[in-house]
Amino acid sequence: MKQKIKRGVIQIFVFLATLRILFLVLNWVFDDVITIGPILQITQMVCSVMILLISLIVTSLLTRGSKSMH
Repeated sequence: MKQKIKRGVIQIFVFLATLRILFLVLNWVFDDVITIGPILQITQMVCSVMILLISLIVTSLLTRGSKSMH
């Protein structure tokens, strides 16, 4: 059970890291073409909120799992 959660967490972090890299690349590419700043800021804000939510869910799951184990 715990290994499954761990794998899921790792997958989430990899996904978030790739998203972050994507944002950086997009920022770098579109920097010359158009000012895409506001859009990127909004998406990054949404991403950080998602990260917070996911981490909260994961921690609650982990604590619930450890409580039921004992």
